[in-house]
Amino acid sequence: MNKKISQITVSINSTIRETMILINDASLKGVPSGIAIVTTSDNILIGIVTDGDIRRALVNKIDMETRIEEIMVRDPITVPKGLSESEMFELV
Repeated sequence: MNKKISQITVSINSTIRETMILINDASLKGVPSGIAIVTTSDNILIGIVTDGDIRRALVNKIDMETRIEEIMVRDPITVPKGLSESEMFELV
């Protein structure tokens, strides 16, 4: 797994609080902020969580110790590796 990506990766068992901290600290590490990637122990993508997803959870009074799987997006848009920017836009 790419080192930068691994720094914004959480497990399905991570809490909303843990994920929030990871997203918050991302910019300090020079990695993309505002998003966390949820993977299995085998590094298989199973979802994503954005800071917007976390804000919606807070507004809906979901407990911060709730597992991230409760609010993650299970079908994120993905593109194959190696595409140019224009090919990515066309695919999406």
